[in-house]
Amino acid sequence: MRRFVIVELDGDLIRDVLKEFHKNGTIEIVKWYIAEENRAAFSDFPSAEVFITSWRRGLSYTPTLTEMDERRLFTELDYILANFARDTEFYRLPYYEYKHVVHMMANYFADALRRVHAEAVLFQDLPHGPTVSVIYAAARILGIQTYSLVPSEQADFFHICTSIEDYGIFEIQPRVQSAGQSVVQIEKTYRKELAYMTEERIREDLGKSGKRRFRLFTHPRAWLAERRAILKRHGDKYDSVADFIERRIVLGISRYFRTKEYLRAARRAEASNISWSEKYVYFPLHLQPEMTTDTLGGCYRDQLLAIEQLARILPKDWLIYVKENPKQLFWMREKYFFKRLSCLPQVRYISRSVDTYQLMQHSQFVATISGTAGWEAISGGKPAVVFGQCWYKNFPGVFSFSDELDLEAVAGYFIEHRAVEEVFSAYRGKALKGIFRSDCLRDAKDFDAGENHKNMLQAMEFLFVKLDGAHP
Repeated sequence: MRRFVIVELDGDLIRDVLKEFHKNGTIEIVKWYIAEENRAAFSDFPSAEVFITSWRRGLSYTPTLTEMDERRLFTELDYILANFARDTEFYRLPYYEYKHVVHMMANYFADALRRVHAEAVLFQDLPHGPTVSVIYAAARILGIQTYSLVPSEQADFFHICTSIEDYGIFEIQPRVQSAGQSVVQIEKTYRKELAYMTEERIREDLGKSGKRRFRLFTHPRAWLAERRAILKRHGDKYDSVADFIERRIVLGISRYFRTKEYLRAARRAEASNISWSEKYVYFPLHLQPEMTTDTLGGCYRDQLLAIEQLARILPKDWLIYVKENPKQLFWMREKYFFKRLSCLPQVRYISRSVDTYQLMQHSQFVATISGTAGWEAISGGKPAVVFGQCWYKNFPGVFSFSDELDLEAVAGYFIEHRAVEEVFSAYRGKALKGIFRSDCLRDAKDFDAGENHKNMLQAMEFLFVKLDGAHP
């Protein structure tokens, strides 16, 4: 019976499933880091701890990281600080203050993992966000096995990863669906119907949806419940009323003006005209901050570094057409982003109004950190160069960036569509059925809670009995 630490996975869809495996002795959950709003559901679970605030309240720990451990922590610092950028608690702290916080958190969680003699840590999704990224780094430094449940591109399936680097490889996960399963038919086209990129979803994510704006009046009880949950979750972030005013009100004002400046800078940077006859690489930018870059991007979470490296080996007469993500606001797109971009003469910053699929069609190939654009490209017959980890990384027509890449050979690579379908089918064959995150429900069809519970029991048995037992 292995000793597990669970990070999140505390919602209605998965909580009771994990408790069942603990109660029947399959695993021992020695610590469970949960969200404040779910505290009541863990009154019967003494090892549960509200992880967002746990390291703040009466913070006390024994410095546990050795000199070598601290060196390893330093190598993770770029990944960790990129994940801190998404949290207003650490908004615009000086670099040395960030280091103090990371050092305290890393020692706190490393000490906690050692105290409970943790043998494995199970994460909800690939580790991202400030606290979770530090827990992941601490586990890795201590040599503790990690697992992540990662939602698939299908709403009701997921994969298991042993590390960030395992994403797209799924090394230890054998085929779990029938080997005789028929090959999935994929239409050979760039355009995909992506639920998270519909016009309504984009407006919702940008805070412009009428449903969100008028939720106080249309669903007052739900709105008040959400506000209470937010206060519970984030109340400990603020030292005083003055601290709250500085962080929230000043930030709100700053956000307004920074958004205006970002939009002006983006308009100034836009290429006045583009030519479809030019030889160019299409590079659609990722939304940031976002897990797909901050966690999966490696050093290329700095997207301009990827563009610079691509420009450095670009054939002489080629260009790079860069287009902004439709959901992007000012975060990580401020003054020096555009100054740095302007230093690259081969780059054209393309208006958001230009159709992404037309840009894809006329390009030599598509370049992306880990985005869906790479999948859209190869499933439509266009090669893709990727800089980070992505679920389709080992598919035909996908090339991992390196200095040795011959970009003209990449552009001329012929993708056998049947091979894409076969590899995609094998990828789906490794997926486990079930939904464990409530935010995935909005894209699920004909959801049945009872059936999902059974699926999650089978999936977790696969992890805890078959997979974990074979992977000490």
